[in-house]
Amino acid sequence: MRTFLANYFLKREAAKVARQAKQLGLDKANSFLILYNASQLEEIKALKEISFNLAQQQKKTVALCLISEKDLPEFRTEARNFNFITPKELNLLSLPKKTTVNELQSTTYDVLINLSAQTNTTLSYLALKAHANFKIAQYLPEESFVYDFMIDCKKDTSIVNFTAQVLHYLSLIKND
Repeated sequence: MRTFLANYFLKREAAKVARQAKQLGLDKANSFLILYNASQLEEIKALKEISFNLAQQQKKTVALCLISEKDLPEFRTEARNFNFITPKELNLLSLPKKTTVNELQSTTYDVLINLSAQTNTTLSYLALKAHANFKIAQYLPEESFVYDFMIDCKKDTSIVNFTAQVLHYLSLIKND
């Protein structure tokens, strides 16, 4: 029941948002917002590597990870520059509270990437509310109304594989 209501509110919010996607290639995109549901330390390490690689290309990267409360101390020491959302910052429907959304909306990003391979209403809501010119995620038919570009990873849905594909496709986009 909770999931049904959360999806209802997500779709209702999506109907209110009128936006035009602005496709930016890797050469023109300067700021990235990366969303992820982190459940293992190895995933945080992979996300840290991705963030480092983008920083090497002079790209500003902000990572926003959804984690459980018990993992917070361990993950915080591994990824000091990441922002974390814990269950305390979510309402009863697992949607982010207004203060979290307002913080997210204070900055405009060139590209938003949701690295989660499974449907996650919390991350989809954040992606919907974020001010980003181009929103990318793995192909999940139930979330297609949120994103501008989705990639079907078939069998290998790891964040390393997905990120490699995203960067490949972004490098193919040419902006004049």
